[in-house]
Amino acid sequence: MSSLSIVQQTEALGLIGAWSSRREVVEDVRRTLKSAKRRVWMAGIALNDPINFRDIASILRSKSGCDVRFLTLDGLCKDALIRSLVVNSPAEVGRLVAAMESKDFATPNSRLRTIVKSYKMLNPWKAFDNVRNQIDLCPAMSKAIRYYRRYPMGWIVIADDEFYWQPYTFGRREDSHAENAADVPVMPVISFADRRNSAPCRAIEDHFQNLWANSPQDQWYVTVRNEEREWTQLFAEHNIAEYCAAFHALYDKSMERRSDQRSLPRRACELSPPPVLGLNHTSKDVALICPRIIDQHRDGFCLEANGTLDEFAKDDVVTISNQTDYSGVDSQIQRGHSRVLTKYFEQHEHKYQIRHIDHSTGVIGLKGSKAPTTIHSGH
Repeated sequence: MSSLSIVQQTEALGLIGAWSSRREVVEDVRRTLKSAKRRVWMAGIALNDPINFRDIASILRSKSGCDVRFLTLDGLCKDALIRSLVVNSPAEVGRLVAAMESKDFATPNSRLRTIVKSYKMLNPWKAFDNVRNQIDLCPAMSKAIRYYRRYPMGWIVIADDEFYWQPYTFGRREDSHAENAADVPVMPVISFADRRNSAPCRAIEDHFQNLWANSPQDQWYVTVRNEEREWTQLFAEHNIAEYCAAFHALYDKSMERRSDQRSLPRRACELSPPPVLGLNHTSKDVALICPRIIDQHRDGFCLEANGTLDEFAKDDVVTISNQTDYSGVDSQIQRGHSRVLTKYFEQHEHKYQIRHIDHSTGVIGLKGSKAPTTIHSGH
């Protein structure tokens, strides 16, 4: 244990206060804002709790010469989409996920409109839209605000040499499905004074300045940008896949909570009959038959081998050939599949490096510069 007492440790850190919620710190923050003379820097998701933006603007309106800066989350970005998972109830977020996963749309545009409409019913979009509209009513404040596009890490108030900090998490209380079950009501607010070059104060100050420097989106930008194009980009298929996978991992109790969530669910090869691939070692006279493609992505794929892997090792180089027998299939489609596989694996004599090998299960993972992006029926 440290030889310093708790009092000595708090003094060394510059810690001067702690509260169980923002509601308890309202008057302290008001006092700090009113007395500030040099700077007022604030960061959060929307800066509406516990003091709304109009009250803040009213307090700061008469502070000439004071460096005033606000950082709030841009609601039209991927990290705001992910944040919505924990600041809305599972039922509310579930309606958005249902729209994303539904196939009952006449056109891609009608699908996008439905998804966007569902998303606009959620925070942090609603909070962002509220801040954006309030700033339009306070033109003097428009130059003081920027909208960041990173996952929110904390609520910050810096007024001269007083600092308030409340961390955000990627979590929700397991015992509650209420709307206010997100992290904000339960994480403490900590206050520091910048005395003796306090390390926490320096870290919070650097965090704010770096986030400000990396957030060029100002009031003008969010007013004039092409939202239709950005909605299309936000709800691109790869973002939808990531978002839905995150939702099911967090809230679908029928799914096993795996500790390893490295990869998103992907389709295995859907050709029928399934392709049989030959794996040939480039420096040894050994080969393997792999009757099943387990997983695929743009850089490589994972195969299930039929036979011992003793002659193969990580970082070995192999070539692939198509060993599928389509002779008994009376179908132009299946013969077309055979030609597709031949084209994938033989036209450039593709070479792949073994990056993962599991001798107990017969699973082998390959990476190559020209690995197939996907193989499924219809290609």
